[in-house]
Amino acid sequence: MLKYRIILFFALVVIAIGDINSQSTIVVLGSSTAAGTGPSHIDSSWVNRYTKYVKSLDEQNKVINLAKGGYTTFHILPSGTSTPNNRPNPDSNRNITKAISYYPDAIIINLPSNDAASEYSVSSQLENYNQVLQKANIANIPVWISTPQGRNLSYSGKQNLLEMRDSTIIRYGEQAIDFWTYIGQSNGSLNTLYSSGDGVHLNDKGHKILFNRVVEKNILDIISVVEDVKNDEFDIVVYPNPTNDYVYFDCNNKNVISSLIIFDSSGREVVNMKNVNHTKSHSIDLKHLNTGAFYVKLIVDGKIRFKKLMKVK
Repeated sequence: MLKYRIILFFALVVIAIGDINSQSTIVVLGSSTAAGTGPSHIDSSWVNRYTKYVKSLDEQNKVINLAKGGYTTFHILPSGTSTPNNRPNPDSNRNITKAISYYPDAIIINLPSNDAASEYSVSSQLENYNQVLQKANIANIPVWISTPQGRNLSYSGKQNLLEMRDSTIIRYGEQAIDFWTYIGQSNGSLNTLYSSGDGVHLNDKGHKILFNRVVEKNILDIISVVEDVKNDEFDIVVYPNPTNDYVYFDCNNKNVISSLIIFDSSGREVVNMKNVNHTKSHSIDLKHLNTGAFYVKLIVDGKIRFKKLMKVK
């Protein structure tokens, strides 16, 4: 029964969303690993492997790679963001603002170790990610963030990497991509089996592991199911997203939410609120839900709309 319930649920999602173009666009933000440094040939880099993979599923699928060697979380901040002294300014050609300008279905961020090498604190890295995610959430674009990868740095630098690894997994849950296991060692350094020889970048084997980790996240399947209609018909804002406790649904006084149901990734109902009839901001307590992806079914002015919602710890 569960199998058929899941199939029915996702079928209803597709029907409700309507006839959506099958083409998917994914933008990659990052530094040298994402840019393709390390492997014997650029085609063996994880991004180029992933590009070939998504195009094998549909020739119209696109991966736009904005990564550049040496980049940090400061470089990908929204355009116009003021950064502290001695910190890089956002690159308007390779940051979250530029990524959003392509109207992508998803964004992947891979910034492995330059922040730690530059001695930027974990708290500043996480705050930068918060600003990046806020910008993406406003545009209703899901973001996957990789952990760091291990690097032969000083003791404090390697501790920074380890703390950032744990913080990424805890904060972003299903939206975090594990680029550490096998790649990074318990002391924070890079596993020599996957090093290109400089203790920083990955060889062909290392990039293949990263490619497999990205494929395992099933990003294309997720965005094909929960992709929003690209218009402002309902003018609904869902925030914060990701959230760790409460989530707010704001209609900006223009529309009426009459029903709100939240499903988990298996299609099971976890919240059911009928006869809501709210036109202003409405909040829901999600503390009882586990970390992961959820799908919100909204009936607004008699029409069905689906939104994706991420719950983090």
